[in-house]
Amino acid sequence: MTEPAVQVDDLRIRSAAGTILDGTALAVDRGERVGLVGESGSGKSTLSLALLGSVAPGLELAAGNVTVLGVPVVADGRLASPGTLRGLRRRVARLDQDPAGALTPTCRIGYLMTELSQESSGDAQRLRDEALEVFGLPTTRDFLNRFPAELSGGQRRRVALARALARRPELLVLDEPTAGLDPSAVDAALGLVERLMTELDATLLVITHDPAVAARLTSRVVEMRYGRLTNGVPAREVVTADRPGASRDGRTRGDAEPVLCMRSLTAGAPGLADPPVTGLDLDVLEGEAVALTGPSGSGKSTVARTLVGLWPRRDGEVTVAGMALPAKLDDWPRSARGTIGWVPQDPATSVNPAWSLGRSLARARTRAVRLGGAGTGVKEAAELVGLPPGWETRRPRQLSGGQLQRFAIARVLVSGARLLVLDEVTSSLDATTRDAICEVLAEVRKRIPMLVITHDPAVIARCDREIRLND
Repeated sequence: MTEPAVQVDDLRIRSAAGTILDGTALAVDRGERVGLVGESGSGKSTLSLALLGSVAPGLELAAGNVTVLGVPVVADGRLASPGTLRGLRRRVARLDQDPAGALTPTCRIGYLMTELSQESSGDAQRLRDEALEVFGLPTTRDFLNRFPAELSGGQRRRVALARALARRPELLVLDEPTAGLDPSAVDAALGLVERLMTELDATLLVITHDPAVAARLTSRVVEMRYGRLTNGVPAREVVTADRPGASRDGRTRGDAEPVLCMRSLTAGAPGLADPPVTGLDLDVLEGEAVALTGPSGSGKSTVARTLVGLWPRRDGEVTVAGMALPAKLDDWPRSARGTIGWVPQDPATSVNPAWSLGRSLARARTRAVRLGGAGTGVKEAAELVGLPPGWETRRPRQLSGGQLQRFAIARVLVSGARLLVLDEVTSSLDATTRDAICEVLAEVRKRIPMLVITHDPAVIARCDREIRLND
């Protein structure tokens, strides 16, 4: 009898706040494609990391056995040696849901695409170019010489996926592989995964909150609930009830004064010769939520980074709450520093990993009061976004992707911002959590207008207007 590609028995992982995995058991045959679904915080990512012998700081491996590709990763609650794990990881590719975390920021794209390849130089470059082309990414010298920070969030996601697939692994673990991609890029990404799995007869484990992704890529789906896995069902039987999005309320713009007024904006990453955004005019009124949409690479995240001052403005004028903002953040007056709240696509990049969540929110609130803001109270914000019990003492690394996104939103709520800029805030959330966050934002926008960068039709439906780049 052929040994399974993945065998997990009675795996138990816990934190100071409680149990994460509670006697988890899973078997995946070689060549099988399995989907792992469940709400944010249910333990999906913790399990996928454990398959490679990785346990996040603050978590404790208490018991269990894990064997992957015949390698004993965990035996009686003890991890294998570092040398054994290094050998296994050369045969496995795992794509995290945070693309920024998968790409070394000081390495260029060309190097990142080939650094882990086991092929000869010529074959590695051929595989690199094939993967990039299928994902709609250029193979030019200019693109290959860029750093991750010079790409949009969607482009970084596609590069990270192409990088994982170009290695031709025996086991491929994808953690929310389509989060943050526009529909055309999603189709290309799933098509490439399907083709590669057929060519290699490799084993696939897909972690996703999207039933459509599970149904297309996998033949069997298991659900994580409270640290345990349900029995698998055929992927095509996975059904979620339609959740109608709140419709646009059709409010009249009339003569209302815009909180955000953007005129002839030209924006691009520092050092980029051809800025993706030129001549953009955009207003956001009090109480309004405006969706900024467009294909990956069209400049949506560029607009966000420029608006909040992370990148200097190339040209144009920006006024927020009646204050004209200089092109460079260093030139902004002190009173303008707290007017814009930003929730990035990858929340892990915006939090201090050494601070507890309670300290981070308290600091944001103190700063808001000092600047004369009137943000939401810390306790109220935490309850609004649904942070888990005991959140005050946790570190960011102890949260799931969805929980970390909720924390990032809570931090902005307490900051007293006059405008919220939200960059793909639902991209890593399951359907239930996404709807909950959208309901929270619907309440928040009554007091704070929003510019919402998104690909998600359910989020767009909850906005008052949609502005599409590169139409």
